[in-house]
Amino acid sequence: MYCISATNAVGKKETTIEIIILDKPGPPSGPIRFEEITTQSVTMSWDPPKYNGGCQISNYIVQKRNTTTTTWENVSINWARTTIKVTKLTTGTEYQFRIIYEFRVAAENIVGVGEPSLPSSYYKACDPKFKPSAPTYVNVIDSTKTSITVSWGKPLSDGGSEIQGYIVEVCKAEEEQWTMVTPPTGLRVNKYEIMKLTEGQEYKIQVCALNKLGVGEPLGLSGTIKPEEKFEPPQIHLHSELRKGITVKAGGSVRIHIPFKGRPAPEIMWMKDEGNLTEKAVIEKAVNFTQLSIDSCDRNDSGKYTLSLTNSSGCVSEFVSVKVLDTPGAPQNLVVKSIKKDSVTLEWDKPEHDGGSRIGGYLIEMLPKGTDKWGVATNTKTCDGTVTGLTAGAEYQFRIIAYNEKGKSEPRVLAAPVIASDMTMEPNINMQFNTYTVLAGKDLKLEFPVLGRPKPKVNWMKNGQPFKVTSRVNILNTASTTGIQITEACKDDFGKYSITANNAVGTVTEDLTVPPANVRITEVTKNSVSLVWQRPPYDGGSKITGYSLERREASNGRWVKANFTNIIELGFTVSGLSQDESYEFRVFAKNAVGSVSNPSLIAGPVTCVDACGELLTSI
Repeated sequence: MYCISATNAVGKKETTIEIIILDKPGPPSGPIRFEEITTQSVTMSWDPPKYNGGCQISNYIVQKRNTTTTTWENVSINWARTTIKVTKLTTGTEYQFRIIYEFRVAAENIVGVGEPSLPSSYYKACDPKFKPSAPTYVNVIDSTKTSITVSWGKPLSDGGSEIQGYIVEVCKAEEEQWTMVTPPTGLRVNKYEIMKLTEGQEYKIQVCALNKLGVGEPLGLSGTIKPEEKFEPPQIHLHSELRKGITVKAGGSVRIHIPFKGRPAPEIMWMKDEGNLTEKAVIEKAVNFTQLSIDSCDRNDSGKYTLSLTNSSGCVSEFVSVKVLDTPGAPQNLVVKSIKKDSVTLEWDKPEHDGGSRIGGYLIEMLPKGTDKWGVATNTKTCDGTVTGLTAGAEYQFRIIAYNEKGKSEPRVLAAPVIASDMTMEPNINMQFNTYTVLAGKDLKLEFPVLGRPKPKVNWMKNGQPFKVTSRVNILNTASTTGIQITEACKDDFGKYSITANNAVGTVTEDLTVPPANVRITEVTKNSVSLVWQRPPYDGGSKITGYSLERREASNGRWVKANFTNIIELGFTVSGLSQDESYEFRVFAKNAVGSVSNPSLIAGPVTCVDACGELLTSI
C-alpha cells in the first residue's frame, strides 16, 4: 500500500494506491502422498503452494520418470486439482513388474510455471502378493484387576499392500481356543486395552496384522499374563511454567491444572500456606489430574498452594506460588509512640499482604475534632512518622494508609483520639537486683534505666545521708540511665545506697540492701539441721529485731517457713525433717521499722543423716 500526498498554499490532498507484484508460484507443498498403488496405476495427492505468486493457481503440471532414466515425462500439464490418478504404468515380466517410478509436481499461474515439488520416493507399480508378516513385538504396558493393555510394533513386511489394521486375540492359559477381542476389520492403532477379564485368571495374548489379502501370522506375548492391579507411588507432572509461579491482576482468575499418576488412585489434598484453603477455591478431582480454580482474585489469594498426593505406595507434594497484583492490606498494630503539645509520633507494622509489589510508603492522615474531612499530614517510607504543627489541647484522630503501584490500602485508624499535650509518666527505676557484691580492691560499675516524663531528677543517698562524690566513687547520669562507679572498693564503700527519681508526676525510690551474711550448717541429724549466720553489715538505719528462716526440699523447689517465732539469736535448729531427704536453707533479716532484707545466699543442699562431729558446710 502506497500513499501519495500533494500540497500547495491552498491545502493538502492525500490518496492511497495498492500495487500487487505478480510472480511465479512457489513449489507445491509436500510431501507427495500416495493413496493407492496397483500394477498399472498410482493415485497421489499434494498440497497447494504456500506462495501463489499474487494470483490464483490455474493448474498443476504432473511429471513421471522411469528410475532407469534421467528424463522427466509429462503426465498432465493442465491439471486443476491436487489429486490425480496416473495410469498406463508398465507391468508384465518380473523385471518389468519391479520398475519404479517417481513423480514431481509444479504449479502454474498467469505469470508462469513455478519450481517443481521435491521428487517423491520410489514406488512399485504392483498388486499385493502376500499377507503381512507378524508384528515385530508385543508388550504389556498396563494392567488392572479386570483388564490388560498391550502394544505392538509394525510388521517388517506389509506384503505389498498397506496395513489395514491389527487383530488382538486372547486365550485362557489352560485352553487352546482363541477369542478375537477387536473388530474383524482390525484396529488402526498400535495399542489396545482388553476389558472384562477375570481377576486372577492367566491368559495368552497374540496380535496379527491385516492387509487386502487377509490376516498375517500372529505374534504371541511371551508366556502368560493375568490381570492384576499395579501399585505405583504417586507422581506429579508439574509444568515448568507453573514452577515459575503464577501472577494475576486483582479481579482475574487462577487455574492450576496438574496431571498425576499413581496406583491405586491417590488421595488428593490442597493447602494454602500450610493451612486450609479459603471458600473461594474450587477443587476438581479426577483419576489422573486435579485442578484448583480461584475467581475474582484479591491480595488475600496470594500465597503458596501445595498439592499432596498419598496412596499405599507413597506420598509426594509440589507447590505453586500465586501472586495477585492488588493494593496492599492495611498497616497493623498502630500505636502512639510519643505525644507533645505540638506534635505526635506514631509507629506501626507493615501490612500482612503487600499486594504483590513493593510497599511504596505510608500516608499519615489526621482528622481534627469538629471536622469531617481527613487530610494528609505527612508521608513516610518507614513504619513510623511524626505529625507536627498541632494545636496544644486540641483533639485529633489519626489513621495510616499503605500504598504500592496498584493503589492505596484500606486505612488503619488509631484506636482512640489523641489530645495534643506533653505526655507525662511517673518515674521508674529499672533495678533487676537489690544486692551487689564486690571484692576489696576490685572495681564496681552499676547502671540502671530511669524512665519518666518529664525527665526525672535523680538523687543518690548512702546510709540515709546525701551521697558524696570522691576521687574513687562517682555518679554516672545520662539522658535515660543513672549509675555508680567505684574504683578499688574498700570497707568505706559498704552500706545502703538509695536512688530517688522524681518529676512533676511523682517520686520513686529504690534501695540496694545487704542480706544476712555467711550462713553455715553446723550440725545434721536424721531429722534436724542446725545453722548459724552473721549479722548484716548494714541494718537499714534501724536496729535489727530478728530473723526468719526458710527451707525447701531440694527435689521440688518450694520454699516454706522453717520458724514459727521470731529468731533473736544468730543461729537456729530446724527440726521435724525427714531422714535421708536433702534440704536447702536461706535467712532473712528484719529491722525495727519492719523492713525485711533480701534472702541470704542459699546454704546446702544437705542430707539428714546421723553424723559424728561438727559440720562446716557453708555458703
